[in-house]
Amino acid sequence: MTSLDSAQQKLRTVMTPTDIIANYSATSGVGAAITIPIASLQVSPTGLTDAEADAATGNGVAVLYELLRHIEARFNGLPPAVKSKRMSIARGKIMNPSDPKRSTVTFAVAFEINDDTADVLPEPIS
Repeated sequence: MTSLDSAQQKLRTVMTPTDIIANYSATSGVGAAITIPIASLQVSPTGLTDAEADAATGNGVAVLYELLRHIEARFNGLPPAVKSKRMSIARGKIMNPSDPKRSTVTFAVAFEINDDTADVLPEPIS
């Protein structure tokens, strides 16, 4: 998890990509890209495997699920001073009474946006 001392928390008012995705990196310019290492999506008790992440033969559902699990855990573990006031994410789990080894997991992600531009609103100044 992200760990900041109190002085850093007072200075930080914007949640960065690395606050919610471990080892995230980005390039700019022509061909700009973001990179998220598979190892960053190792949320206990399981995580994303190389086979699931393979661009040609992998499992897109598994990639999305592990990405959401990771983001939810990281976001909700952030100190309040860093956590965005314009976003929330919650995870729910519904157990299957017919099969105790099976359940349905849901993620609810909310953003405050500008309706004219569809951009996320800037963080409030505290």
